[in-house]
Amino acid sequence: MQQRGLTSSRGRKVGDPAGGMSWLNELECARTATWACQAARDIIAAVITMLPQDPKMPIISHFHYWLTQI
Repeated sequence: MQQRGLTSSRGRKVGDPAGGMSWLNELECARTATWACQAARDIIAAVITMLPQDPKMPIISHFHYWLTQI
């Protein structure tokens, strides 16, 4: 995640002292939160698109429609 620039410090550079911020503090930033929300949304969308469209299950059709609207 540091290599992708998603953490607070973006990782150590050559010559930086060892230690520094804990991994939990590294993840507490807007970039990580944005990435996590987008990843969760993409996973949910992928699962919904894999569901069969069955007239006996109208809620699935509703989810498929919802995906086309966002």
